[in-house]
Amino acid sequence: MINIVKKELEFSDDAIDMLEDKVSKLQETLNYFKELWKKFIQFLQDKFFSTDKYDEIIEELHNEKVIDDNDLDIIQNEYSSYKRKADDLEK
Repeated sequence: MINIVKKELEFSDDAIDMLEDKVSKLQETLNYFKELWKKFIQFLQDKFFSTDKYDEIIEELHNEKVIDDNDLDIIQNEYSSYKRKADDLEK
């Protein structure tokens, strides 16, 4: 009877270890995609004020629900910040 309990505990420990590994890998994947999304938003921020072509792309991404209102605000705020700095330099 004791041997059965020991084997069940060992199996449980192995299952827990396996699940912890899977959770860790999922967390790494999630972090990777979060970082990728930040880079994508940064790219759009950098390009937003460079040409009208990017304005159209950003608007289309928003219309297609690839970026949400919050992302659009972040991009536009970066543009506003850039515009204020450029205006200050001209003065």
